[in-house]
Amino acid sequence: MKRKLNERRRRRWDALIETEGKALGLGCCHPFLENKLVNDIFYEGLLNGRPCIVKCSSRAPESIENEYALSSRLHAIDPVHFPAAYAFHPGPLAFVVMEKVEGNRSLADDPDDRYADEVLAILDSLYEAKVVHRDILPSNFLIAPDGHLKLIDLQFAVDMEAKRIDPWMKRHPRYHFGVFAAVVTRDGAWWDDAAFACMLLPSLRTGARSRIGRLRFEVPFSPAVRIRLRLFVLMMRMQRMFCPKDSRRRKALDRRLERFKW
Repeated sequence: MKRKLNERRRRRWDALIETEGKALGLGCCHPFLENKLVNDIFYEGLLNGRPCIVKCSSRAPESIENEYALSSRLHAIDPVHFPAAYAFHPGPLAFVVMEKVEGNRSLADDPDDRYADEVLAILDSLYEAKVVHRDILPSNFLIAPDGHLKLIDLQFAVDMEAKRIDPWMKRHPRYHFGVFAAVVTRDGAWWDDAAFACMLLPSLRTGARSRIGRLRFEVPFSPAVRIRLRLFVLMMRMQRMFCPKDSRRRKALDRRLERFKW
């Protein structure tokens, strides 16, 4: 979802970054992405001279605080593979200031088996921090200029000690279970970062399999959520019937439907 914000909301964010952001040390900020699902706008700029990304959300402000807390924990454990979280601004208009990974390439652009050891090291750091990322996608593994991978986007990751789900996710079960990296059964959904990492690189399967199950996060369904998800799956199947066989839309629906083990 990459639509432009309306001018009123855009001015609110610009004013906030100019005032509160400047007080934190932000400067030279300019937007590069607007209105992407739960995040209103992303800025690129400098924090006290260091290149940074500013992620802003009014839809899910508590998830921004979650990203700051878990990113800070993981960067302290493994600064090689996790970007620093520099600053956080709370409230209904929340934003987090993150280290910018230069180069702008990801595993989606270069899915090479030479990164297998990097992914395994990242899984081990997640295990040490007791964090389940829940969105293990090639696009979230950025390739830094030094050749190391860095894992980003901990906005909806789970602290396994607290096991708390973000309120936005609870209000939107079709995104929680159908869009994000979940396997959905008849009774609930589960996330396992090692299991999903096995899908990224063929050479990972041996090393990652030994890590499967160490940190698995499960969510049971209420009857109401089960009904809503069945309707969501029915809608996707109907859409698929009218898509050309080799279209991008049909392939995207197929990938999404694969998550539902019904």
